[in-house]
Amino acid sequence: MAGKSSAITGRTKMDIGPVLSRRALLRGTAGAALMGVLASCSSAAGTTGGSSGFRIGYANGVIGNSWRGQFVANIEDKGAQLRQSGILSELRVVNSAADITQQISQLNNFLSSDLDAVLIDPVSAGSVQAVIPRLQAAGMLVVVSNDPAPTPDAVNVIGDNSTWWRMQTQWLVEQLGGRGKIVMVTGVPGSTADVQRVKAAREVLAGAPGIEVIASVPGFWDPAKARTAMANVLATQSQIDGVLMQDVMAEGVIRAFQSSGRDLPRVMTGDYTAGFLRSWASLPDLVSIGVPYSPTNGADSIEFAVRLLQGRTIRSNMLAPNPEREDLRNAVLLAPSLAITRDGQPGPWTPEGTEVISLDDALARVDGKPDNYTLEASMPVDRIEEFF
Repeated sequence: MAGKSSAITGRTKMDIGPVLSRRALLRGTAGAALMGVLASCSSAAGTTGGSSGFRIGYANGVIGNSWRGQFVANIEDKGAQLRQSGILSELRVVNSAADITQQISQLNNFLSSDLDAVLIDPVSAGSVQAVIPRLQAAGMLVVVSNDPAPTPDAVNVIGDNSTWWRMQTQWLVEQLGGRGKIVMVTGVPGSTADVQRVKAAREVLAGAPGIEVIASVPGFWDPAKARTAMANVLATQSQIDGVLMQDVMAEGVIRAFQSSGRDLPRVMTGDYTAGFLRSWASLPDLVSIGVPYSPTNGADSIEFAVRLLQGRTIRSNMLAPNPEREDLRNAVLLAPSLAITRDGQPGPWTPEGTEVISLDDALARVDGKPDNYTLEASMPVDRIEEFF
C-alpha cells in the first residue's frame, strides 16, 4: 500500500494516508476518497500502490558549503542504491540557494510531475506551509526533511539538535568533575537549531551548580567569527577551564587561544571535520569530543519516505514534538549515530544507539579526505525499523 498524503491521528500509530497510488489517482478511481481523508484526517483507505518503482522528488533549500555538498551527494547516492534495487524508478533532486521564492517555484513544478512523494528541506520554517496541501491534493506523500516546518500536514524527519548538544554538555560536566568556569560558543542566535541546543545545554548545566558559565557568545557556525568572539572573551577572562561550543568552530577557538599566547583549556567540545580531527591528534593534552551532525539526514529521510509509500506507519510513541510548534507531535528525531573521544569509550552521557569510536578510528575514516570533509554516519537500518 502506498500512502500519498499525511494525516496525524491520536491512535497507536501515525497514519500517513490515504493509501493511494498516483496512477490510481490519474485513473480517477479514488480522488473523492483522497479529499475525504484530507478533510477528516482519518485513517487510510484506498488501492494498492505496490512496494517498488516509486518516483520521489527532493527539494533541498540550501547549497554552497562543504556540509551541504556531502548532504546532497548522500541523497543522490541513496537514490542510486534504491534505483538499483528497483525500489525507486526516479529520484529528482533540486537545490535552491537559500531562496524561498526559488524553492516554492521548484515545488510548484513538482505539482505537474508524476511523483509519488516529495521531500522538502525548507529554506525557512514557515515558507512551505501553503504548498504542502497542494502537493498532497495532487496525490503526493510529503515529508519534511532535515530542518523542521511547523505544519500539521506532514511528518518531519529531522536532526535531533537537543540530544546532540545535551550529550556534549553532559560529557563536558563529567570531564570537569562538575566544577569549573566555562565559555559557551553558540550558533546563529534565534535559529531553530541554536534555540534547541542552548535550551538542552542549560537544562544540563542547571543540574551542575559547580559549573559557572562566565561568558556565552555566538559564533554563527563560522570559525572566523568564533575566533573573534573567543578572542574578546580571552581579553577579559583570566580563568577558563572549559569551552562548550557548537560545530565547525573548534579550529577558530583554538587559534584564538594560540594567538593570545594562552594555554588551551583543559577540556573543550570539538568538531567532526577531518581538519579538526587532525589538529586534535597533534594536541595530545587536549581532552575533547566530536559528535557529527551528520549530512546523511536527507538520505535517511528517504528511507522513511519509502516505508511510508509501502503502506507502513510510524508508531506514535516514536514521534516527538515538532521543534517549531511543540503542540504538534509529528517529528522523527534522528539522534547522533556516532561520537568520537580520544579513547573511544562511552559514558553516562552516551545516548542509546550512539556508537563511540576512538580518535585513531576517526582519523582512519577520514584518511585522504580534505580538511573540510565531515565524518558522517547514517542511521542504521535496524534503528529506522524501530520507528515502524
